[in-house]
Formats: sequence, C-alpha cells, structure tokens
Amino acid sequence: MVAHFEDMPSISPYDLARCHAAIESVERRDKPIAEVPIAVSVGELGCLVDDLIRCTKQSETGEVRVHVDYRYGVALVAFYRYEWCWAALEFVKRGGCPPLALHWIQGLLFGYNPEAIDRFMRTARCSEPEPTSRPFCNSGMVGTSRLC
Repeated sequence: MVAHFEDMPSISPYDLARCHAAIESVERRDKPIAEVPIAVSVGELGCLVDDLIRCTKQSETGEVRVHVDYRYGVALVAFYRYEWCWAALEFVKRGGCPPLALHWIQGLLFGYNPEAIDRFMRTARCSEPEPTSRPFCNSGMVGTSRLC
C-alpha cells in the first residue's frame, strides 16, 4: 500500500516519492539504511514525523522504522529495518573512527557494493598524505620488532 500526498499534507509530493523510494530500498533491496533530507520548519516537524510513521506502517512489510534528526531547518530522515543499523549510524556520526574506517563503514551501512567500496578506498588512500615516520610492528616474538 502506498501513502498518498493528500493523506500527508506535511510532505511535498517530491519528498513523499523520495521517502517511498528509500523505504523500498530498505524493504526490497536489503539496504541497511536509507536517508532522505527534507526541508521543514520547526512548527511542522511534529506533523512530518507523524506522516513518516504512517508512511512506514503502510509499507509492504510494515517492518521499516524511521528516525528523524533535525538541524538548521532540515529533517534528516533515516529509514531502516534493524536496530543495529541505526546504532551503527549513530556510532559513526559521533566520530572517533579513523577516516578510512569511516568510509567503508558508511559504505556498508548505505548498501554500497563491496567492490565499489574497495575502489573508493584505494582512491582515498592515494589522496592521503604520506606519514612522516613508519610505525614499528611486533612480529609476535618476544623482544623483536620490525618496520611495517
């Protein structure tokens, strides 16, 4: 069942179509998480959230969940099926991950092909500055180390 624009006045037809596409990518293509930014005023935020919840309940499986982060006039709407997907995205957003790890984790969360992630990672590595010193690695034997 597809929600119609007339039933959800807080969402433009364009944004509603984007939300349906995101929900479908989570339901049918097993994408872990799909985000859609929607420009909305603070006063309309409550209505938007209500409409988004109705939208997810009317999806094929009814298993897709929605979370909304609001900043600077934009609601960043995240659709996901499994709680771990949202927890992983929140972990990444908090920061603390090395930059290269951040890229592949986000690639997996947003459902990119592993080969595409690998290509991007090789490109990202090439653009990073060379370290000024090389770390020492422990070979596993007591009292020995070597250059990496």
